[in-house]
Amino acid sequence: MFNSFEKIIYFALFLLFLIVRKYFTAKYRKSDYKKGKIKVLDTILLLLNGIGMIIPLIYSFSEILDFANYNRPFCMSIFGIIILIIAIICLWFSHYNLGSNWTPTLGIKKDHRLVKNGIYKYIRHPMYSAHIIWALGQMALLPNWIAGFSFILFSILLPLLRIKDEEHMMIEQFGERYKRYMKESGIIFPRLKFNK
Repeated sequence: MFNSFEKIIYFALFLLFLIVRKYFTAKYRKSDYKKGKIKVLDTILLLLNGIGMIIPLIYSFSEILDFANYNRPFCMSIFGIIILIIAIICLWFSHYNLGSNWTPTLGIKKDHRLVKNGIYKYIRHPMYSAHIIWALGQMALLPNWIAGFSFILFSILLPLLRIKDEEHMMIEQFGERYKRYMKESGIIFPRLKFNK
């Protein structure tokens, strides 16, 4: 258990990531909202996302997956720590700026408002950004072919399959206001603007 610096740091940062998520989940989960369609594939991908985050915990607490370790420069660990901290900050701002508009599944609240401030000024789906950034940090921090890479595929697949439905739901709710917002912001990462 915890036989490496990377395992200890990963576990500590994972706890911080989890605390942020659980805090906002507890704060806003009980409010009423109209649920969107929950697809079987969506449920499967959420489950696989969870597995992709549990595998590194198994790696941290045991030596079972150590056979898949590989060597790389220590600076990659430092780089991974920085990326994971950025993911935690992104997740926190995602929840904080969204406030009571957050729903645990696809849905619209009774008094739902279009949030375009804070991180949402630049990105429409920063929670997905946080998960993708987390997956990249996990790859950089954990020198293990299984634990390091277990989350990346699903952290990309889920938003690819979900965003279309979320955007459609928001267009139905907010109409032209949301369409204008789509032109002003990036989907998962900020839109690059070039001066003409």
